[in-house]
Amino acid sequence: MMPVPFRLDAPIPSGVFLVGASAGTGKTYSLVRLAARLLVEPTPEGASPPTIEQLLIVTFTRDAATELLDRLRGFLGEAIAFLLAPPRSEPLEAVEDRGLAALAASEGAWASGTELARRRSLLETARRDLDVGWITTIHGFCERILRNAPLEGGGTLDGAVLPDTGAIVEEAFAAALHHALARLEPGPAAAALEAFPVAKLWAQARAVLGADPDVQIEPTLRDAVDDVNAYGRRVRALAARLAGPEGAAWVEALGSLADRKGLHATRASRAKLESAYRLVGRRWAAGAFGEGLGALSAANLARNVNKGWSLPQHAIADDLAAWESEAAARSDALSGWRCGVLLDVRRRFRDGLERARAHTFDDLIARVDAAMAEEAFVAGVRSRFVAALVDEFQDTDAVQWRMFRRLFAEGHDRRLGLIGDPKQSIYGFRGADVEVYDAASRAVPANDNTTLLVNHRSDGPLLAA
Repeated sequence: MMPVPFRLDAPIPSGVFLVGASAGTGKTYSLVRLAARLLVEPTPEGASPPTIEQLLIVTFTRDAATELLDRLRGFLGEAIAFLLAPPRSEPLEAVEDRGLAALAASEGAWASGTELARRRSLLETARRDLDVGWITTIHGFCERILRNAPLEGGGTLDGAVLPDTGAIVEEAFAAALHHALARLEPGPAAAALEAFPVAKLWAQARAVLGADPDVQIEPTLRDAVDDVNAYGRRVRALAARLAGPEGAAWVEALGSLADRKGLHATRASRAKLESAYRLVGRRWAAGAFGEGLGALSAANLARNVNKGWSLPQHAIADDLAAWESEAAARSDALSGWRCGVLLDVRRRFRDGLERARAHTFDDLIARVDAAMAEEAFVAGVRSRFVAALVDEFQDTDAVQWRMFRRLFAEGHDRRLGLIGDPKQSIYGFRGADVEVYDAASRAVPANDNTTLLVNHRSDGPLLAA
């Protein structure tokens, strides 16, 4: 299906509409002109246009919000000057900037002088009050709503919002890891860090800080510690048997079989078997069970016994084979220990924030999302706004989309414009979900799902080269 081109001078859709805007297609240029039109045109129900404080414009970084504010301020000044002295002797179609043309149009022709003066006055007021408007990030929107929440029945937001929680995260991680390792015996601790190096645990800890804070922590960690320590004790007992007469007799029997050409000459030679025996003995004696049996493993020996020969029967061989068969269970125990560490990091991180009376960006979104279960809160927030524009919509996650949909799209007389690049949505920046963009695209009527088609960063000769 051919995309519907977005036109700056086309009627603004009522309800939810989507503008696909790939890099270089004039997204910000179009967005500020769309915002200006919303500030002068009646709502779909014929009510007065929104003031600058009733128009929400959300983007996803502070730098982008600052640029939007500056660009809108500049365009409002340009539009005010244009409406003060419009070139009415020329046909409206001759105005190159179709955003300016739309601001001066009425039913396809120049608006009357009285109407142009009214629109100019609205834009002058908007430009004057621009700094108290709602051109902000998603987190800025949530914080500002929560700070004013007594007006909307959602409770207050006390304390600071920390853009950088690195110090609290590091403290929580160090304390949780120290606590978890201290509860392991030395050998199992080595096995745990071999399976999950500190750098890997650190990366995973940072990734789980936004998960459900109500998960119980201590039972998970305690059970895993008991299991891991039990495996450590078992492996030390096996190591003692290997180092004693029983193990020596078994390895000697295998070496004798290798000498008599009963085992593969290179993969299961006496030298290789004895080397594995010494290595496993040293590692297992300390209780570090991450190391396998190597050349002495049941699988390796079975693969390398030559035709017509059989492996010597020893009780320790059967016990070692049973140990090897439990590899998945040992891995699960270590994974349980890791989960305990990560959950403990999260608990300590939340405790650190509470002590500092601080909040994260994720807290802001989570609190607004939770507050939207209350109709009074939703009604209070909704009453502030007549329209909303969401920039960089491809970077929206499911919770944020639920928020915008609840406030502006669910059976209410609000315009909600979504502007984003569907090609970028696949990258999942800032937790974005391509399914969110696709779901929004499917929910928008076909004629209101438009696209900026012209890339202004390339030209014909360059593309033809």
